Amino acid sequence: MEDPYRAFSGSARDKLLAASLISTIGLSFVLQALDQSLRTPAAPTGILSFEFAGSLLLAGNMLASWGPEARVDAALSLGIDYVYLFSYPLCLSLACARVASGVSIRFPSLAAVGVYLAWLMFVAGALDAVENLALIQLLRGSDWEAWPRVAMMCAFPKFALVATGLIYIPTAAFTPMILRKPPA
Repeated sequence: MEDPYRAFSGSARDKLLAASLISTIGLSFVLQALDQSLRTPAAPTGILSFEFAGSLLLAGNMLASWGPEARVDAALSLGIDYVYLFSYPLCLSLACARVASGVSIRFPSLAAVGVYLAWLMFVAGALDAVENLALIQLLRGSDWEAWPRVAMMCAFPKFALVATGLIYIPTAAFTPMILRKPPA
């Protein structure tokens, strides 16, 4: 299997990686700032608590604890997260593909993992989009019992995929230096 960027030159990949990294970092700061007003006793980790509420009762308690101004921040956060979900998966995908390319000759199995992860980062983005849809429905006052479960069931694999990518990138990047396996 080839990585998603096989049609791009190395220079184009690097520019896209740099742009997506800058965008991801910038949007992370914005989302973090918006999240401050969402941290309440009912939602100690802000929007993250809301993502993992899992029940209408808990989600409702969080929404009630936020009040009108914080709900606006939550809405802004979810709106900005729709831009973010294009930025961070692209950044992680490109980084996984870049590292995989760098280790492909000496560690083909490790490179194959990176190629799969490069594709799977787009699944993380799709899960994030569905999760946001569920959270927006709750924020708009929906009382459908499934929305909190939908959000939670998307959040778990999304974070698992992102964490796997974040672990893979430095691990695979430093493996050649650590193992010092001579080229074949």
